[in-house]
Amino acid sequence: MKKVIFITIISIGFSFGQKVLVNETEEKIDEIRRIGVSTNLELDEDNIKDAWEKKLKEWGSYKYKNKIYTIEKAFLPTVSTVPMRLISKVETTRQGVKVWFTLDDGSQYLSSQATPKPFAEAKKILHDFGFEQYIADINEQIKDAEKVLSNSVREQEKMIDKGQDIRNSIVENRNEKIKFEKKIKEGEQMYLQLKSDSLANIANQAITTENVEKMKRSVEVVRSKISKVE
Repeated sequence: MKKVIFITIISIGFSFGQKVLVNETEEKIDEIRRIGVSTNLELDEDNIKDAWEKKLKEWGSYKYKNKIYTIEKAFLPTVSTVPMRLISKVETTRQGVKVWFTLDDGSQYLSSQATPKPFAEAKKILHDFGFEQYIADINEQIKDAEKVLSNSVREQEKMIDKGQDIRNSIVENRNEKIKFEKKIKEGEQMYLQLKSDSLANIANQAITTENVEKMKRSVEVVRSKISKVE
């Protein structure tokens, strides 16, 4: 149990050490190289995909084909006041789960050189998304750790109750031992008394036997007088 808690704490600490880095990168989509923004998140790919799809729905209706997300009219108010075409992909790489997307207004792609301010907003969007995912992951780990802690507390309480039961049994056993020893002592005293009474009885039997013999002799003496009467 302690090992599980330790691993969970280490895992939480690891997530806190993560830093969301967003870079300007190119991806080849439909044989065309496109400039966009990307980040690598050291999290579960399925969870990231689910979260990213929810985020895409905030900007418009997306289509998913050949592992590519497309929104023909994506509305990102912090980036542009007019709808833009969004293309995105989520894939697992050696660095983690890579989330990439690009925006274009029909004439050009957002880039750090051509459109620095909108591009910076796009980077912020992806950075905030990554930050939210790490926080969500940490919160899940906290929930798991709290469940483990709760189970540990229950186990501890059981052990405490068991310890109290053991101590109560020890006290009860000690009391029974005292009673038993008292009975043994009383039995020994009774034995000695019975032994003494037995010896006294033997002595008394000897005395009474002697008395009986004396009385028999006395009776015979009295009887002998009858034979002397003429």
